[in-house]
Amino acid sequence: SRRVAAWAHEVAHVRGDFGSRFELTPLVLPIVGKAIDALLDEAHPELAFFAAWAVRGRRGPRARRIVDRAVELTERMPDALRDAAVRAIVAVLKEPLLEYLKAIAMNPDQLPESRAARRFRQFFEDRGKAEGKLEGKLEGKLEGKLEGKLEGVAEGKRAALLTLLDAREISASDNERAVINACAGDA
Repeated sequence: SRRVAAWAHEVAHVRGDFGSRFELTPLVLPIVGKAIDALLDEAHPELAFFAAWAVRGRRGPRARRIVDRAVELTERMPDALRDAAVRAIVAVLKEPLLEYLKAIAMNPDQLPESRAARRFRQFFEDRGKAEGKLEGKLEGKLEGKLEGKLEGVAEGKRAALLTLLDAREISASDNERAVINACAGDA
């Protein structure tokens, strides 16, 4: 965009205190129209990310087709790069296209599932599973810590009661001490 070009021009032109200059003038290539379609080349699937990035904030059918095609092209990438490419595409998309992708990923019965739709469905399912596992682990840890703290409080209450009885010289039988030690402390 022109705004980015103006920013890059300011940032990349530096003058020193004694008149020295360092200048770097960027070449700004707008990715619009047919340039987007050119990035969806089967011979260069790594460029498909830029096509998706170029339409990231749009919402129309053309933007949807471009994103679908970009993800389909990731199938041509080596396994080690394929998932990273899909994650990168999803990461740059804005709300309209993300909602569209979630809709087709979660409702495959409504549309025939293309390779792109399947990749997005798998991406969102894997992400949901990972979030669910993390949430479950955190919940389990919190419950465990809470139970441990409550047990510690109960243990402190039992010890305080026995100390108080001893300080007042009130003798408790072994059976009574066992009953006190068996109390959970939540009453």
